[in-house]
Amino acid sequence: VAVDGMVDRPLAMRYGADLHDRCVTLGRKIPDELTERPLAHHIVGEDAAFQGYFRLRRHQKILADRLDHRQRTPGEAAGEGQFVDTSLIEGGIAYTIWESAVLWFDGEVPGPVGSRHRMTAPYQAYRTADGHMNVGVANQNTWARFCEAISRPDLRDDPRFFVNADRVRNLKALKVEIEKTLVKRGISEWCERLTANNVPSGPIYDIADVYADEHVRTRGMEMDIDHPTLGPIKNVGPAAKLSVTPAALRRPPPDLGQHTDSVLREVGYSSAEIAAMRESGAVGALP
Repeated sequence: VAVDGMVDRPLAMRYGADLHDRCVTLGRKIPDELTERPLAHHIVGEDAAFQGYFRLRRHQKILADRLDHRQRTPGEAAGEGQFVDTSLIEGGIAYTIWESAVLWFDGEVPGPVGSRHRMTAPYQAYRTADGHMNVGVANQNTWARFCEAISRPDLRDDPRFFVNADRVRNLKALKVEIEKTLVKRGISEWCERLTANNVPSGPIYDIADVYADEHVRTRGMEMDIDHPTLGPIKNVGPAAKLSVTPAALRRPPPDLGQHTDSVLREVGYSSAEIAAMRESGAVGALP
């Protein structure tokens, strides 16, 4: 199993952070209607979903074994399962990682945060000379490298920003100081400098930018297939690449009612019965 922020080719050596991936992969150049600034998810869903996606596939056999809940001796065949019960709302609540932590530990109902992280700073979108970019400083070592990359050692030594808790308490002042420097250069130059210093950063894409990105194209995330009535159509490629049994587009999405007869035959209806259902209106006419 290979899991990384960017995986391989051509951005494999770049540091990754969930904010960066959300701004690149999910088309976050969608402005807040009040501020016209780009926003990220309020709930950090992609990071959690990404982890869950690969954990599920890595532990498929473990999961299957645990559904057979009995303690078995080596070599004993499986056979007794258990009921698995969940719901859409429980799945959603499971993603409220930081919001729940704020409620339980601070006793406060968390409000909107824009593009920034609730617990870490600097970790958000910042203004540059030619637009917004994102920066993800998740620990103290990265903070030191960030200050070096933007030639602001004074920020590293400023008591207002010395450790993460200080930076979170002084978010407004921190943003002012960082943007005071970032507005002097454009996004591409800052990304180059930050990447050279192993600081997660990147542009903020709209959805068209996502599919034009070299890494996304190399990884095959835009796939084409011929549809019998619509002609060539595009599809989102598979997120997980399997080395022996790679995913493929086997057939296009069906037209309305295209497979009705074959499905009814599969469950035991005869051609005469299907024709009678069509005649009575129980089954719609073929398009």
